[in-house]
Amino acid sequence: MKKLGLIVTSAILLSGGVSAAEYESFVGLGVSDGTMNHGGYQFEPNLRAGVIINDNHRVTGTYAYATDSEASNLFASYDYMVGISDNQKWNWFIGGSAGYSVFKGADNDWNLGAQTGIQYVLGDQYSMELGYRVIDTWDEWKDRNMSQLDSFYLAVDIKL
Repeated sequence: MKKLGLIVTSAILLSGGVSAAEYESFVGLGVSDGTMNHGGYQFEPNLRAGVIINDNHRVTGTYAYATDSEASNLFASYDYMVGISDNQKWNWFIGGSAGYSVFKGADNDWNLGAQTGIQYVLGDQYSMELGYRVIDTWDEWKDRNMSQLDSFYLAVDIKL
């Protein structure tokens, strides 16, 4: 748990350390097709909150819960965002994630991952994104087939 605290504290300090930075906070809901944990693929509802700093840097905290296996994932992500349209409505992002997984009937473990995707801005307050994430637990990283750890997700965010 100390590592997750260090990651979250670092993200907060980095975002707060840029006093002249423009930032926008957001909250969102999403759904992913689930990573193959200890019970196969399953849909996972996602809750997320975060901040976008200077239009290019995004820090997000996400909680995902798989209802079938009762597995929970809590992770922090950093994404670098690049505008790919003249009107800044389309953004491509790439980044990394770290967090903690809680499995019912199995060992809990730290997780690491990477993600990429496309975000579309739906006006002044809303955005939608389609992303692809690869994530795995720390201890089982070498024992897993990476093709079984991928997940597509769809999220809708609202700026606060």
